[in-house]
Amino acid sequence: MSAALLDGKALSARMRERLGQEAAALPRQPGLAVILVGDNPASAVYVRNKEKDCAQCGVRCLNHHLPAETTQQELLALVEDMNRREDVDGILVQLPLPEGLDSRAVLEAIRPEKDVDAFHPENVGRLMLGLPRFFVIGCCGAVLLGRLSDVVDYLLYVDKKTGLPNREKLNVYITGMAGRILPEDYTCFAFQLDNLTEMSRRFGYHVGDSILKDFSGLLQLMGDTDGTVGYNGAGKFLAFFDECSSRKAEVMIRILQSQVDEYNKLNPEYPILFTAAWATSSEEELYHVRDLVRCAQKKMALIAEEGGAALGISET
Repeated sequence: MSAALLDGKALSARMRERLGQEAAALPRQPGLAVILVGDNPASAVYVRNKEKDCAQCGVRCLNHHLPAETTQQELLALVEDMNRREDVDGILVQLPLPEGLDSRAVLEAIRPEKDVDAFHPENVGRLMLGLPRFFVIGCCGAVLLGRLSDVVDYLLYVDKKTGLPNREKLNVYITGMAGRILPEDYTCFAFQLDNLTEMSRRFGYHVGDSILKDFSGLLQLMGDTDGTVGYNGAGKFLAFFDECSSRKAEVMIRILQSQVDEYNKLNPEYPILFTAAWATSSEEELYHVRDLVRCAQKKMALIAEEGGAALGISET
């Protein structure tokens, strides 16, 4: 297996930028309570870094620096206060605690849904069972999950509404293919969910999101045949398949159409209407991936303009 170089600084910057955008879109600013007891120099540096991270990610950091003489009862009372506060979404108790304090009792006192380190027994159990309440990016979470690359890939490259690779992941894929000459019968599909905006406007965004998710599920089944399917945003998708002739592409779209027809019979009030087109390297005599993508997208736009959305099949 070849090694993959992970640029930690670049990855961190992109994650912070995305988290900041998501935080800004929330009804209120998220809040993280950080509790530091005593004057451990290493802990102080860690806490300062957390404050900096919070500022960059749009999270309000409530720093509680308690003296080393703090009693167990005082510390537990502060934790309980943070548990009750609605403006506090996460609690982090910096370890190690000074001698005389029971760290296990303190960690167990944190409400599991606010336990950002996932040290509460309930969260540890869920993590080991593969049922994490949320992703833990700290060293402990990475070791327990044993799959840091998968966690990073999910956070950065999976669209949350569709569960498919997102636009950024598609760009990574296309960039990776851009330096190659495409083989014969390499096919790019372009899909468009035609009634997404209308369904969202008429019945609410929850209906539009449901249609988007269901159609994505059908495309994901299509991609399970060794293809790459991703969501390009605004109700549009791209898919890439090797060893896929134009004839095979047409059969795949007809199968997809039959699945959509069955779906629409069960959901007549909220049907799926889509347009699909494809471009095959050998048929179009295009052997660079970006040219093939543009060709498929142009075909899809022309089919939609000609009223082909109801059938969703290109006759080319």
